[in-house]
Amino acid sequence: MPIAIDLSPEVARALDDYAAVNALSSLQQAIALILSAYLEQSGHLGRTPEHGTRPEDLTTANDD
Repeated sequence: MPIAIDLSPEVARALDDYAAVNALSSLQQAIALILSAYLEQSGHLGRTPEHGTRPEDLTTANDD
């Protein structure tokens, strides 16, 4: 999904360096890789949703 963001010249240079060091062909790839890594490390990407019993389905039969 394309998005538009404004970057400071300093951040743009840092992204250029990051892309070059990691042999990425575009700033878009660099940004996507950085965001994916950050979101995964912070627990927002790749986590499985919690599953449980809905409150209306709780009974003494399913107490732990």
